[in-house]
Amino acid sequence: MALVSVSNFSLWYPDSKLPAVCDINLQIKKGEVTVICGPSGCGKTTLLTSLKKEVAPVGITRGEISASVSPSDIGIVLGDSDSQMVTSTVINDLAFYMENLGLDNVSMKRRMAETIGFFGMEELLYKSPAVLSGGQRQLAALCAAMMARPKLLLLDEPVSQLDPLSAKSFLEMIQRINEELGVTVVITEHRTDGVIKIADSIILMDGGKIVYDGTPGEVMQNIWKAQDEKNAYFIPSLAKASLTVSRGRSVAFTPKDFAKEFTPLESAEQSDHKAENSVGKDRAVICKSLLYRYPGGSGYVIKNLDMKVNTGQFTCIMGGNGSGKTTLLKIVAGILRPLDGKLKRNSEKIGYLPQNSTAFFIGDRVEDELSGGDLAYRESLIDALGLRDVLNRHPYDISAGERQRAALAAILLKKPDILLLDEPTKGVDPYMKTVMADLIKKSGAATLASTHDVEFAATHADVCMMLFDGDIAFEMAPFGFFGGNRYYTTETAMATGGSAVTYGDVIKLWKTEKPGFIRE
Repeated sequence: MALVSVSNFSLWYPDSKLPAVCDINLQIKKGEVTVICGPSGCGKTTLLTSLKKEVAPVGITRGEISASVSPSDIGIVLGDSDSQMVTSTVINDLAFYMENLGLDNVSMKRRMAETIGFFGMEELLYKSPAVLSGGQRQLAALCAAMMARPKLLLLDEPVSQLDPLSAKSFLEMIQRINEELGVTVVITEHRTDGVIKIADSIILMDGGKIVYDGTPGEVMQNIWKAQDEKNAYFIPSLAKASLTVSRGRSVAFTPKDFAKEFTPLESAEQSDHKAENSVGKDRAVICKSLLYRYPGGSGYVIKNLDMKVNTGQFTCIMGGNGSGKTTLLKIVAGILRPLDGKLKRNSEKIGYLPQNSTAFFIGDRVEDELSGGDLAYRESLIDALGLRDVLNRHPYDISAGERQRAALAAILLKKPDILLLDEPTKGVDPYMKTVMADLIKKSGAATLASTHDVEFAATHADVCMMLFDGDIAFEMAPFGFFGGNRYYTTETAMATGGSAVTYGDVIKLWKTEKPGFIRE
């Protein structure tokens, strides 16, 4: 039974000649989890928000969206959970959501009591949203949406800013909501590795149209059979590995399924020594015994931290939400001043990409941010990052992924010696992640990036560091870092016991050939 039916639906944003979504025909089945994926700017968020009348995009529409539930039975959690929290405490935010629904005090208290118990959020109720980790904020936003007891729940990239463990916990909660409460769920996401495990159906979009639609297994095998180079980027790493080893006959989405079916031809040796920097031997950044606490804070965020980054080195800092990664980047950038310790940089030519890339832009057009500099380099960045079609648009009117790419282009155009990136792959599709990594490395800048994207770090970083309890707990080359971790690691490492960390490692370990349409 279809809960929502979309028939020949198209939408044009104001002043746009091309539709953001075009001729969409789709049925959201009752009780299922549907995942919508596709490149940045392909229309995922436009389609998702069009399903709820109150937040539907403004523009010219054609076609029809019909639902067997009322608008009040549709809940939504936006990609930026901060924008959905407007009061000084979590409990006030939860109450505010129900007040807008017109519930009386008795009903509000009853719903709050049982919903908060279901989510296990008692300890967070009287905290300010500002002090919550990314995972806690997303959980609070989800809890608020569930206060309305929706029959359909819409989630826009809900785990894009979460560390691997928080993302796993969040998706497990979504699965409980679906299976135990019978709520139909629609999720947009770029990182399909985790969300595909709970999906009943996958919709892959490109250029505003649906290009694949079916069960996860059907969609992945159809992409494989078609040798679709462009959309093969959306095959999760473990599924891609299983399809390669089995020559397209079998697809595995979990480490358990992969390990049960495939045995490597030989074991790979794993290195657990500290990383030897292979890019440059000169130090670009040296931190010695750094100490930092926010004004009014009860504890130190950065505690006696020591860190070295070499010239030309691409370093990824990993760690849980709230571990201090953003704080460390701001200290290195000079935005925050440490209370104690020493910070030395070999250059003051620094490029900094904040976690919220919206705050980066001050011009009215994307093109305004890309002025000056080497003209030929500017044009190459625009083409490589796919920005040609958004140059004349306001930065706030483009997708989150396009905004992230535009910000990176503006920074690279200045040719910094030190590049500081806070969650650079947030909202970016798999293909563009590869493009961004290549441009970052070619820039020659010493790069320090905080990220929760383990696949990105494992594939592209020279060195990975784990930030824990205010200090760098350990640092290694990606193979040793992820191969030696049990929880904070890639799906491939989990499936192979650390013998392989990336798709490329699987190719070597199983002594098989990579299909010509697969790009890493």
